[in-house]
Amino acid sequence: MKRSLVVVFVLLMVFSALPALGHGANDPDEVEGFLDIARVEFKGQARGTNTVTVITQEGFVCNYLNPSDDNYLKLQFDKKSNGSIDLIGTFRCVDNKLYLALHGKKTGSNYEEVRAKRPRANTTKVTFPFDIPELDAKHVSLIVKTKDHTNVDCIPAACRDRFPDSGEFSLY
Repeated sequence: MKRSLVVVFVLLMVFSALPALGHGANDPDEVEGFLDIARVEFKGQARGTNTVTVITQEGFVCNYLNPSDDNYLKLQFDKKSNGSIDLIGTFRCVDNKLYLALHGKKTGSNYEEVRAKRPRANTTKVTFPFDIPELDAKHVSLIVKTKDHTNVDCIPAACRDRFPDSGEFSLY
């Protein structure tokens, strides 16, 4: 009996020490322009340092998300997965480097910008700790929104995309 308990305890310790698991989902190719979302991936766990990756159908250069332009790529986080957005992350290009600016929608908090990685022209990856009040919950969901108002196919009406097309993408 003692041996069984020891084995169970050791297994629990091993599995709790494993790195966070990731998951993702695809989005259909349904929007013109460079900011049509193809896939969103998440790797992490509650209150940990997590990575969100957004892959677009087409590649785009950093300057496409200049603060002065009308284009955007946004991450909207819902702390309790209750349909109410708590944290908004907006990607913007500064000095040809892409950053994620985080702003608490209800709290008004502004956080230090996080440098995003661009392993490919169609991939934007950002890693940051989810230990801030707006993400302090057992369940957090995500909505990704884009707006492309510069591409020739998106004038005069802007091309917009949303992931998922309805509802929210559960992170954990």
